[in-house]
Amino acid sequence: MKTGIKLAINILFAFICINANADTPDPLWSKTVQHLQKAQKYVARDIEQKLEAEKDGVKKQATMKAQISSWKDNTPVYSILSVEPKPKDGANLKAIDFEAMMKGVNRLMCDDQTSVKRSNGQKIEGVDAVLFEIDEGSVQKIKAKIWVQPETGEVYRYQIRVSVPLAVEFDTQVRFDDTPNGVRLGVIRETEFASKIPFKKAKGHLLENLSNWVLRPQ
Repeated sequence: MKTGIKLAINILFAFICINANADTPDPLWSKTVQHLQKAQKYVARDIEQKLEAEKDGVKKQATMKAQISSWKDNTPVYSILSVEPKPKDGANLKAIDFEAMMKGVNRLMCDDQTSVKRSNGQKIEGVDAVLFEIDEGSVQKIKAKIWVQPETGEVYRYQIRVSVPLAVEFDTQVRFDDTPNGVRLGVIRETEFASKIPFKKAKGHLLENLSNWVLRPQ
């Protein structure tokens, strides 16, 4: 199921990127893209996840800690360090492969040729901001909102909503903050998700704290 969802999402974004706008990009959007590209060079070594999920009417909660254990090409592979409550059947849990699901989204957001709508004079958490919005796809949809510093294009927060019929819907928000690496990075990630696979009723909420950033292998 997870492989099928990731494949559907990445096919969607490949199509969107082919049809990206080739006009002269907004200079502030170009700055934002540069910041996002820089952020892509870093990966959180440690992730703490708080998951609330419901499947077929059964609700479950879990808190997990994951850490990079290896690399596949330049993509991190996470292993679960701890989980509470412990699985009753002793099953080995796998960390949610969020990076694989977001690979196509990141390509779209890191392209200054992507068509964006700009709104000046916005506020995010009481701070002046410019809002960039992406709205792509018809049946399969992606909507993104990115709040940035009006002069530098540094990212404050972004929100991504994806809908793939008969597969999945999810809404992810990422809050950026300064880090010891000297780069603003996404330190808190919050996701609401729901399965749209027929006869597979599942939904949930995932809150993640990301820390201890390392450079991605080249």
